[in-house]
Amino acid sequence: DALFIGSCPSGTDVHCEDDGGECVDGACVCDGNIPCSCPCDINKVVSKLNASLLWIMFPLVVIFVCIFVWYRRRKIRKSREQKAVIQEKEEQLEAFRNSVVGMLTATTHYMPKSIPESDDAPLADKLLPIPPPLETIQWCWKETPHMMSNHGPDVVVGNPADCWIKYNPALNTMIENAFQAYTDSGSTRKTTLSQSPMTGSLKKVLTFYPPSVDDSKFIVRWDGYNVDVRDMQQTKEATGFVRDIQRITDITVTAPPEAPIERKEIDLSEVEIGNSLPDGLIGEPQMVLVKGDVVQISSQRQDGWAFGTKLHHNDEVTARELVRLASKESGDTNTFTDTGWFPLDITEIPSAEELTALQAKVGGTDALQAPSYWDAIIDPTIVQLHKLNHGDKERETVIKSFMATLQPPRFSKNVEVVGVERIQNLAMWQSYVVKRQTICYRETGGTDSPKAMQVALDRFERHWLWHGTNVEVMDKIMQQGFNRSFCGKNATMYGKGVYFARDAEYSAYPTYAVPDINKVQYMMACRVIVGEYCPGIRNALTPEIRDSSTQTLYDTTVGLLSNDTMENPSIYVTYHDAQAYPEYLIKFKQS
Repeated sequence: DALFIGSCPSGTDVHCEDDGGECVDGACVCDGNIPCSCPCDINKVVSKLNASLLWIMFPLVVIFVCIFVWYRRRKIRKSREQKAVIQEKEEQLEAFRNSVVGMLTATTHYMPKSIPESDDAPLADKLLPIPPPLETIQWCWKETPHMMSNHGPDVVVGNPADCWIKYNPALNTMIENAFQAYTDSGSTRKTTLSQSPMTGSLKKVLTFYPPSVDDSKFIVRWDGYNVDVRDMQQTKEATGFVRDIQRITDITVTAPPEAPIERKEIDLSEVEIGNSLPDGLIGEPQMVLVKGDVVQISSQRQDGWAFGTKLHHNDEVTARELVRLASKESGDTNTFTDTGWFPLDITEIPSAEELTALQAKVGGTDALQAPSYWDAIIDPTIVQLHKLNHGDKERETVIKSFMATLQPPRFSKNVEVVGVERIQNLAMWQSYVVKRQTICYRETGGTDSPKAMQVALDRFERHWLWHGTNVEVMDKIMQQGFNRSFCGKNATMYGKGVYFARDAEYSAYPTYAVPDINKVQYMMACRVIVGEYCPGIRNALTPEIRDSSTQTLYDTTVGLLSNDTMENPSIYVTYHDAQAYPEYLIKFKQS
């Protein structure tokens, strides 16, 4: 079935290639691809199959090389992108580190002192005390019988024939605070009868033991009257007319907490214990540290001690336990979980992980910048005061808010504003921002969308609340913040914290805004992040537990005065120094 043409060699000893043929894969092929019978020279055999494979494999190799180059370039690009992201994060962390003034982290647990606790102590003694029964206190004054018709039934106490009239809520609180100060002082009174040598009449004489060094804190002065809780009398300054006063107590037994406060076992061998303090720091607030806490310094001494505020709690339950151990014997303490003096040798520069944890609470460096209306910051650790001049819109806004509740009939005195100063303390501002952001992020579930954050701010931040102070304490507040060791001494009715009033009327009383020798009083307009709050309990060191599963406390306690509701209380008490920032100092006089 094969066609052989004569042009091909026919001899068996003649090769196909010798006469114009070609051997392909062992067969002789003449011109026109016609096979013939000539033998092939084995050295000259060619293969079309190999050529076909070559043409098939070449494109595949080219495709493979292209895919490999594409994959390699993609991998390199992703690697570069990842490196860029890492570098950007590192730059952000570095910018964050540089934006926060004086930031350090604790390298070990630390507490100022240790009070040993015996193993055989009863369990009840090892737990923090259950809050005492809630007392409703009402102070009242003795009215003249024929004047009782001038008072409505809502202010009359008990039987109208007894002629007892309630003090208003603000005065009631101030008188109770004066009474508590008198009770805590340990003074006692002794009543004796003295006979006049001229008339022979008998007169009661009150003697106090020991004599008080400063008895002004036992006397409440208001609108021309002096209320002295030691002799339980109210005296009119103009005439000397004296009335009796009375304290009425209504006790409501409170239920124990839903869950006991968590106690954490601490190995004291792992705790750095500072048993001695420099002479200048005795009596000053001290701070406990937990390993990993991030602290911001606002003041530093040459002897290696610094005053700071905690920006990040690594373990707040452990911090509370360290405070309890440090103050177990005294029951009251200048040792706090979040602010105070501490030794620098147990701290170091924060690591990237610690900065990341803190940055997650803040949301970036923009929030930590000074407000745009501030003057240029010279030293971020030193307070700067900027005087607001007459005609400044900023000054007028502050005065308008300050005077809103200092008008008749709510306030009977004439108030003259002497001066207004803006308080610029960048370190303190950053501490406040971190605390504010932490509380707001807790509410928003970690999202930093502007809308969600604004909703949280509207709910949790008060702008402004008022804090009356005196010339001795205000400098400490402006430099170190609202520390409870020197800001919470005037009041304990709603807890042992720092008190702020919704209305300037309350804080303007001389009991809180104490006049100096020139009769100038001092008031601070404050931003306060109140967070979640609960009713206050007298002498309580902390708010109640809000979430027993995480041992989370309420942020603030409140005091309700006349016609108040929990949505709009008159008094706020904070327990974390960074919860408030004093924006303005107002100097004023009353006449």
